[in-house]
Amino acid sequence: MPTTERPLLITADQDLIDEVVAIATSRAIEMRVEGSLALARPLWLSAPAILVGSDVLAECEATSLPRRIAVAVIAADSNTDTSERQLWRAAVHLGAENVLLVPTNSSAVAEILSVSLEGPARFGRVVTLSAGSGGAGASTVALALTQLAVKSGIKTLLIDADPFGGGLDLLAGIEDGDGIRWGALQDAHGRVAAPAFEAGLVKVGGASLLSFGRDEFGIPDAAISESVLDTATRVFDLVIIDCGRDSFSDVFFARSHLNLVVVRNHVRATAAAAARLRELGKGSAETKVLIARDAHGIDSDSIARALGVTEVAVLPFLPGMAVRADDGDGIGMPSVYRDALAHTINVVNASDAAAA
Repeated sequence: MPTTERPLLITADQDLIDEVVAIATSRAIEMRVEGSLALARPLWLSAPAILVGSDVLAECEATSLPRRIAVAVIAADSNTDTSERQLWRAAVHLGAENVLLVPTNSSAVAEILSVSLEGPARFGRVVTLSAGSGGAGASTVALALTQLAVKSGIKTLLIDADPFGGGLDLLAGIEDGDGIRWGALQDAHGRVAAPAFEAGLVKVGGASLLSFGRDEFGIPDAAISESVLDTATRVFDLVIIDCGRDSFSDVFFARSHLNLVVVRNHVRATAAAAARLRELGKGSAETKVLIARDAHGIDSDSIARALGVTEVAVLPFLPGMAVRADDGDGIGMPSVYRDALAHTINVVNASDAAAA
């Protein structure tokens, strides 16, 4: 929920005040201005963002304030009294994230102010789901895992990152549901605003969904995907991404905290999964496997050893779940499948805690 506090500018320099207020006004943002650090101290922890003017640098040196995020030192381009070295020294002392000059860095100032009003960032975890081979059922697992996450009280977004997969909304049985799809974001420029993004998403079983539609004929570029993911991790505690086997998923793999690969318990499927795991191994995220087992395949322990990764869960391969989806009823989730997948939520939560 957006904060009711106003961003704070600490300066007595009227020219700097005029510059920053003009930038804020262009984004319909109301600033609070205080002329000194002493006057601003009571607001230091509550203001959603703080800009510290170059004219109060002497106070900065003599003041000890708690460390916090969303702080920047700001100065006018025309300021010849303060060197860049002094500005950065003050930034380090305050724990500021940046030094900004106006009007040169006006767009960066506007971005800081706009983002701050969307409320505190959640720094949501990113978990990718992908198939080790065709027909492994990764999309079904992604949707089921999303449903279990919501039931566990986790604010969750499911992103469809497979432009050739037919649309996760169709698998979920909500293809007629109101809400934005990737196509609505094709012409987005810059940051995707969090309140509008969250409010516009399709809802499924208490979770939010960003899916591809059937009438969309373009793949969003990397900049749009990055912007969507930046916004998603600010708004949601957990972002589950159903990844395809094309380059569109590369942005999401690069930002993932945990990669889950669904592997069928057959020889060719295991060999194909090995190639997928080698590719994912180039990144920094931890990778684990979910084994989709049917009665005629090889045993799960042999698959885990062959792939050299940790097995998270062994899931029954249930074609009937897809049949249910074909009937427009969503995937359903038999208790045997839900129980097998439940441990994965604990793994996701454990990964979150370790990374926090």
